[in-house]
Amino acid sequence: MSSIDVPYRLQLSTLVHAPAVCHVAARTIAPGHTPPLHTHDFPEIFWIEAGRGAHVLGSGKEALVRGTLVFVAPEDVHGFETAGPEGYALFNLAFSRQHWRAFWKRYAPPGALDLCAAETPRAARTFRLEDGELAQLKLFSHELRQGQRTRAALDRFLLNLLHLVTSLAPREGTQQLPPVWLRRSVRALAEDEDALCQGTSALVRLSGRTPAHLSRECRRWFGKSPTELVNELRLERAAARLAAGDESVVSVAQAFGFSNMSHFYRLFSQRFSTTPAEHRAAARRVLQPS
Repeated sequence: MSSIDVPYRLQLSTLVHAPAVCHVAARTIAPGHTPPLHTHDFPEIFWIEAGRGAHVLGSGKEALVRGTLVFVAPEDVHGFETAGPEGYALFNLAFSRQHWRAFWKRYAPPGALDLCAAETPRAARTFRLEDGELAQLKLFSHELRQGQRTRAALDRFLLNLLHLVTSLAPREGTQQLPPVWLRRSVRALAEDEDALCQGTSALVRLSGRTPAHLSRECRRWFGKSPTELVNELRLERAAARLAAGDESVVSVAQAFGFSNMSHFYRLFSQRFSTTPAEHRAAARRVLQPS
């Protein structure tokens, strides 16, 4: 993997400046243009308005076609590729974690999965819109396209979007979703560094289930053992901290429960296809160009 493919962390502070509360971009991606893999310190929503491409993820690629709508969690590692001679047109919206959490807490339907949470399966954060629904979405975003970046404008859009995707849920599926207790325990673990350091024992405690029950449900819903899930969450947090500061690799690894450095380096390389030091250097080259 070349240096341009090394995941780095985008920061909302470089995109949004007061009094604006969000970042909006409507752009056409030319054929052959491949933005680097990255994570964020903010949630993101994007959809494809024309053309086709691919959403590049740590687990593989997913097709992007006209009408694809995706909710991206801050911890997601992702990027984009074109897949046709015409490229694709993309609308992108970014805003703070705090804004989304307050919005979701106030307006989310009872029992709904958080659409911008890493523990929510990607399939439940991806929608395919028909032409009429895409036209609605473009109408909802009119204020934002015209330059409005206020809290009221953002919330008006998000409310309309939430109503739209909620109406799509029955048609989308047949998708079954992880039980509430599992979603909540994974989210609590992901947000608590001390719990992450403790590892699977903390996940068992947070879930209130037996280790065997937890293991079965993790494999069923996430395709991972509890240990693999915990390590994935640890690595995402470690990568973000490495990209954002000067703390030593050893200190960061230990902060997230990795006492064996060889094990940490091996898992980090498997996850991000680079070393911790190269990951940090790549982040600095992108975020702090000379």
